[in-house]
Amino acid sequence: MDSFDSFIANLYRSSAFIQAEHFREWALLQLRELIPFDAALWGSGDLETPKFHTITLLGLSEKYPQTLEMTNETNPVWEGLITNIGKTLNSETLVPDKAFYKSPIYRKCFSKFKIERILTTLHSDQRSGMATLLSIYRFDRSKTFTADEEATFTRAVEHLINAASHAYFTHLSQTVSRDSTHKPAAVCDSEGYMYEVQPQFLDLVETYYSGWKGPQLPFELPQPGEAFSAEGICGKTEALDDLICVQVWEETPLDLLTEREREVVEGVCQGMTFKEIARHSDIAPSTVSNHLYRIYRKLGINNRSSLARLVKHRRGPQLLRGNGRAPKHLTRH
Repeated sequence: MDSFDSFIANLYRSSAFIQAEHFREWALLQLRELIPFDAALWGSGDLETPKFHTITLLGLSEKYPQTLEMTNETNPVWEGLITNIGKTLNSETLVPDKAFYKSPIYRKCFSKFKIERILTTLHSDQRSGMATLLSIYRFDRSKTFTADEEATFTRAVEHLINAASHAYFTHLSQTVSRDSTHKPAAVCDSEGYMYEVQPQFLDLVETYYSGWKGPQLPFELPQPGEAFSAEGICGKTEALDDLICVQVWEETPLDLLTEREREVVEGVCQGMTFKEIARHSDIAPSTVSNHLYRIYRKLGINNRSSLARLVKHRRGPQLLRGNGRAPKHLTRH
């Protein structure tokens, strides 16, 4: 196995063990074993507002991303990236050295951070609208990036992006509620802008919101910990540090039950008697019976066995672990 194959194998194998918040930095260090460089930036955001949502830096000041963003309008490298999405660009071939080292972008940004050589690429996911910028830098002007290094970088970038996403959702499945780990998920900010997303999540949202294009979700999000429904989609949100994990599923009859009815279903599926359910919910046994009758009518069933089967195969995540709130119905934007 050659060094590149070893790099790829290690990248995916380690994505299951390295915590998501550290994976990008670790992956860049592995890339540096293939292509020597002094510094790197790995950022993600959306092209409509070219601002970084997440940033990983290696060998650079934290002031660099903001300085870089402020120079986009006069940055020939950024212009080249926008018009060549998915391609690897070498600053040496994009802008002749004589012009590059006299340019405003070099004086105002790159020279301040000792950047002399740049190898960079911008990838955009057409379905989600999310973009990833990955750049590696050298501080020695005499050490240009070779054609072989460009080719290696091009081959590596897609694997870096995919492995990072895999690491994120592997870590996510270990931290969110155990009863919701198999639901399609996205990680968003409070305004619904996606930072990471699973293809199954996009499939479901696109089914009910024809013509929708990310990166912002087409429905409002409730506070973390709350359930919601929108246009045939149900979901649940959970806090994930400063972000929000959103998990969705297709609405089923179970999602139409009231909070009290869900408590009754929970008791029935746990094998509790009417008296036990009534005592737990502080209601009369006859009220439990009335709730169960309405539940059967809503779900089109007539016995406990059918209810248990339906819950097992079609329940929403919060049905048996209610959050104390009925689903919040939202309207489309």
